Amino acid sequence: PFEGEGEPWMGPAPRATCAEGDSKDGTISGLSEDLRCNLELLGEVAAPHFLSLAWHKECAYVNGPDGTTVIQVAADGKPTVTTTLTEVGFRSNWESMKANSMSGLLAGYEANGSLLTTYDLNTDCAKPELASSLRLDGALSASIGHAGSFSPDGTIYYASSMYTGEIFAVDLASPKAPKLITTEFEAGAHDLFIGKNGTRGYFAVPDVVTQALGVGSFAIMDLSQVQARAAGAKGTKISELTWQDGS
Repeated sequence: PFEGEGEPWMGPAPRATCAEGDSKDGTISGLSEDLRCNLELLGEVAAPHFLSLAWHKECAYVNGPDGTTVIQVAADGKPTVTTTLTEVGFRSNWESMKANSMSGLLAGYEANGSLLTTYDLNTDCAKPELASSLRLDGALSASIGHAGSFSPDGTIYYASSMYTGEIFAVDLASPKAPKLITTEFEAGAHDLFIGKNGTRGYFAVPDVVTQALGVGSFAIMDLSQVQARAAGAKGTKISELTWQDGS
């Protein structure tokens, strides 16, 4: 079930039953020990890592402080580094790097500035082709990249700036000619997810006045106008829930 279908799960998730020989979790999953429950390590390769990780087909993209490592995984699980992406939007891009399976695009939003860079993965995921870079200058001087999300069809990328709460909806239907659709949203976002055929947004809204982590809310947004590329498109708030860890 997804987005209104079926009954929601309201209880705690049951503890997994690990296979014989797996590392057991004696405290909180994954925090205090190397936990591998029902997982088998097939291969590994060194890659500088910051925060973002994305994947498309048999390829993974690991973002580091100075670039993004492209890794192709063979059928037997052996990973191989094929190249490093060093365009500005792929150097230290926080939580913004996302790949979309529908459009075959990979996007990264610069963490130390406002440049959104897009690569095309359709020819070969191991050799991304640079499509474009677009500067997203907001109304506030602190508008720098932090997070982002594609619409399900992969033709719109929503870039968010944590420090200002601003959101930029960018039309990537023509990846080599990106266009800003709107920055008009009734709620900002630290991070966000887009669903329901691109018409629904789920925003974790920070407190941009105090810039305090752990203070904010969760907003459900109507993005119908943005998905339709309507003139004067605006993301409108359907509902909002405030709680202590809302950033």
